[in-house]
Amino acid sequence: MRRRGMKDIARAAGLSLSTVDRVLNNRGLARSATAERVLGIAAELGYLPGNGLVGSGRHRFDVVIPAGGNTFLDRLSAAFEAAAARRADEITLHVRRIPSFAVSELCNALDEITLSDGVGVIALDHPLVCDALKRLRDRDIPVATLVSDVPGIDRIGFVGVDNRAAGRLAGQLIHRFVRTAGTVAIFRGSPSYRGHEERENGCRAILAELAPAMQVVLAEETRDQVEASRVAMLNLIERYPELVAVYNVADGNPGIVAALVEAGRAKDVVFVAHELSDVARASLIAGTLDAVIDQDVTEEAEKLLTLLTRNADGLEIETVPRVHNRVFFSENLP
Repeated sequence: MRRRGMKDIARAAGLSLSTVDRVLNNRGLARSATAERVLGIAAELGYLPGNGLVGSGRHRFDVVIPAGGNTFLDRLSAAFEAAAARRADEITLHVRRIPSFAVSELCNALDEITLSDGVGVIALDHPLVCDALKRLRDRDIPVATLVSDVPGIDRIGFVGVDNRAAGRLAGQLIHRFVRTAGTVAIFRGSPSYRGHEERENGCRAILAELAPAMQVVLAEETRDQVEASRVAMLNLIERYPELVAVYNVADGNPGIVAALVEAGRAKDVVFVAHELSDVARASLIAGTLDAVIDQDVTEEAEKLLTLLTRNADGLEIETVPRVHNRVFFSENLP
């Protein structure tokens, strides 16, 4: 049996690792009650070789993904379920959905994970979350960050796009679409996600290089909420009549589209957003959205599970290739 499996059983049983080792590998005597307790917990957790689970190469993983109506995260969660089904002979996966932008709920979800061969998490960049991730590693549970990275933590890898490059790509698209001076508005869900901040900074940087005459303003924080995005967009239109483009680094696109249509600006304000949801597809076709920068959720799920599996198997972890940024317009929709 793998040593990590024995640690899980020892932790659950409240016994020493040596006692669990003696029971499972017949290394000396143990009281019958103790042996029964160890074997019962081992069977319950799926660590007995006869069950064909972890002891014979099957792994147990957890993925923590925010919920709350974000269409990209819903697609990503479904992609993980599908990837786990394809690997059903190798892994058991528990997808945990928690409220978006909620530090305490995220910390609680991480602290609840006591038996796992690896955890993937979309983490907020917050001191309390960093502490919860450290506690996870103190329990000898490997961690990989997903979609949005967190600096300075002991992780086995990051799986996601280069978010700064994605922001620069958005800025380049805006520069190519808009050939006059004006105001560009940037929407973000929350600066607590490092990926949102990186996209914003990337867009600002390239616009400063390519179109220094453009003014860049930040919309009110919307936390991906559709109605909040609609209201924020209407406020921007009223405040900046010279508005020429909008870049949304996060979710809430339906609200922005609704505001542009309501104000009669849908055809003259360039709109660049992320993630090819059903709404984004329809908006591209209607011409109210000009370009979508998308990341392949299937690729993302597969790369994370491969990373966690290689680590659980004790194999060398190579540099994880970044997930590709893909750009879709109305004429190249898949």
